[in-house]
Order: sequence, then C-alpha cells, then structure tokens
Amino acid sequence: MIKTPKIEFVYSFIYDRMLNKNKKLASRPAIFKTIKDIEKLWKKEEKKILTEIVKVTSSKWKEDKIKCYIISNFPVPPFSDPLTMPLPKKKDYIHFIDTLVHELLHQKLIQEDKYFDYWDNFIEKKFKDELFNTKVHILVHAIHKHIYLKFYNKKRLQHDINYCKKIGKGYSKAWAIVNKHGYKNIIKEFKNNTK
Repeated sequence: MIKTPKIEFVYSFIYDRMLNKNKKLASRPAIFKTIKDIEKLWKKEEKKILTEIVKVTSSKWKEDKIKCYIISNFPVPPFSDPLTMPLPKKKDYIHFIDTLVHELLHQKLIQEDKYFDYWDNFIEKKFKDELFNTKVHILVHAIHKHIYLKFYNKKRLQHDINYCKKIGKGYSKAWAIVNKHGYKNIIKEFKNNTK
C-alpha cells in the first residue's frame, strides 16, 4: 500500500496579512466556512490523487502531513512552497482542487534530486529556448493530464488548458508542448532519465 500525506488546510492571519499587504482581507467566518467546504471535497480526492502522483513519479512522499495555507484572494497567485492557495473565486471548488493538484505536483517534483538531474540533462537541453515558466510546467502539465484523463474527463482538462491561455504565455506554451510531444512520452522520458 502506498503511503500518502494528509493535506491540512490552515489559515494564518499573519501570513495572509503579509502577502496581501494593505488590502482588506476576507472575513474570518468566510475563510473558515470555505476551508470546511474544501476539506470535504478534497477528502474524496486526496488518496487517489496523491497515490497516483507516487506511481507516476516513482518516488514516495517525504512527509506525513502537508500544510496548505489558505489566503484571501487578491493579487497573490497560488504557489507550491510553502503550499499556498487563495480562496476560490465564486466557490469554484473544482478549479481550486485542480490548482491544488498542480501545486502539489510542483512541490513533489522539487523535493527530488532526480528531478533536477532531469531538468539539467533533458529539459534545459531540449527546450533551451523556452521561457523558464514554460520549462517548469512541461512535466507538471504532462502528469496533470494523466490525472485528468484517469480520474476526470477531457472537459475538465480543456478547462485547465483554456485557463492557462489567460494567465500567461509560459503556461500555455507548456500545454502546447505536452500536446505536441504527448504526455505519455514526456512522463516516459522523465522516468528513463531518472532511473
């Protein structure tokens, strides 16, 4: 049986205030209500998603618990370390879950020395002319596509691809590369280059 961590959703007023500077923060009751809603939805997904990430990356999670900081949704984007997620807009919990998986993929990969070997010996050479933001998302998108198609559907995958077109050229170009080269081929290259 594959051991997976538990994601613990937490709110830190100090962290939220630090990231959002002088902006008015979301109300504490709204934040805690959202955390409860997210936890309920995530619990249904957690084990299968985190187990699949282990299978695809061929490496175990290093911790038993991962804190995910929830912050007010202002100018701060989600990021992987420390794992930080803004409140979902308009209760779009599905998009929140998909973004959380994206950030967990980043976090998982940067924990592995073999990822940096793959980065240096493969990504930097094969995609040397691409933006950093494109290069860092090629493997993340490939694994995420595997997860979308295994557990969800093409419509949900396409929503992510369309969203990435809006948020930046690097994200969008990474999806174009994944679709051109094939997500299975990219994952296979990762495994072949990290044995």
